[in-house]
Amino acid sequence: MKRFRLLLGIIVMMIFASVSCTNDSNDTYLHEPQRIGTDSDGRPMFLLHWEPVRNAIGYEIAICAELTGYSGWSTSKVEGKKSTEKTITLLQGIYTDTVKYQIKVRPEFENNRFGGWSNNWEVHFDNGEFELQEGKMNDGMPVTSQVTSDEVEEAGHADESMVEHMLPESLAEWVCEETESDTIDFSLAKYVTIEVKRTFYSEPLQTITDAKTVQKIVKALSEISVNAENEVKINASTAYVYTLFDSKEQIVAKIVLQDDNLVGINRTYSAGGIENLKKIEGVFLDQDWDEYWRAQKQLDEKFDSTFQPAFPENVFRMSGRNASELFRHASKVTVERATLYMPYNFSLSYDVESEPESTKRILDALLKIQIPGTVSKEKEGQEWRIILDYKLRNASFPSSIEIVFFGNCFVSDDIHYEIEGTENILKLFHGETSKYLRAHRTHLPVSPVY
Repeated sequence: MKRFRLLLGIIVMMIFASVSCTNDSNDTYLHEPQRIGTDSDGRPMFLLHWEPVRNAIGYEIAICAELTGYSGWSTSKVEGKKSTEKTITLLQGIYTDTVKYQIKVRPEFENNRFGGWSNNWEVHFDNGEFELQEGKMNDGMPVTSQVTSDEVEEAGHADESMVEHMLPESLAEWVCEETESDTIDFSLAKYVTIEVKRTFYSEPLQTITDAKTVQKIVKALSEISVNAENEVKINASTAYVYTLFDSKEQIVAKIVLQDDNLVGINRTYSAGGIENLKKIEGVFLDQDWDEYWRAQKQLDEKFDSTFQPAFPENVFRMSGRNASELFRHASKVTVERATLYMPYNFSLSYDVESEPESTKRILDALLKIQIPGTVSKEKEGQEWRIILDYKLRNASFPSSIEIVFFGNCFVSDDIHYEIEGTENILKLFHGETSKYLRAHRTHLPVSPVY
């Protein structure tokens, strides 16, 4: 299945400057962004400033990156600002090969209340040059102030002093930065799954439960150092996904490696010490699966050349050969774990169900979903997936499949099909991701968007 993800590389840093005026309405005004230079990668940096709003506890910045035929909003919070302060925000990591960025801001109040969005500022790029244009705002507000040269200089110094602090050194620090978590403790891991990914599906899947082997994996991960300044480009090659679970079946960390590098949300970084992770006895890596992969490739080619959907269809048969095999042998399958996953939204990413009764109900609910064949025209919504880790009777190792949804639709080969029953499936998961998707799956994603 093809995937197109818009990669946003945006870092927001906050400094403050006192001002005498405070806006009594619930809206703010975003002043013209000022370019103050380029970052270490040669990408432009802009200074944003807006008018304070009385009683605001913070502000939310929204950025829309637009490519030809595609656009998507992402947001970041600027929290804890006094209403008598004007926040100066340094925006960097802008990609100039993007056609246009739109930027706006709104105040946040107690009890999760927000004011109206400010005016938009559009940043247009053309052959490395940029042009600024002011858009509309919800409620009119006059331009009352401009940022001073001292504030620009202060922002530049803040940039220099904060970059070194922001760059993580250990793998745990890097994971915290990527997932916006306070702490990550690899030692909480009780078992580890390792996915060898040569295709869209994570086949084969290894589950490491031996305590000594898990300790060796944790030790090797703890010794990995990350060069977050050094972004690298990777070739098309096998990726390894290490997922650490604690004693309550909750995910401690999920780490993706490719070409001996760390794959992040926006970028891929070089790292030291990965070779020690690959030397651990009892973990099978790429070369150990060559014979298996040759057989899988032949089966995939045969399936792709012969499969024709006959609507109404089942979501399994429309999700590839492995899922189709699971459907065909459903009575002989043991689902060891069902994961509700929302890609790249790490604050809510995972709900994991591993109790036999729970996984059986989830499998049964998925088996009942029928695809009439009607293509949906709905453009807004959240992408979410259900990952089933399962084992066929007499199989030598577990396997896994993904079933992809968008809002209330099922997705196959980038086509969105109308279906019924998504609410019933989401109710079977118990966690924050399920709660969020039940309320917001048909809305535009809040943060981040790809």
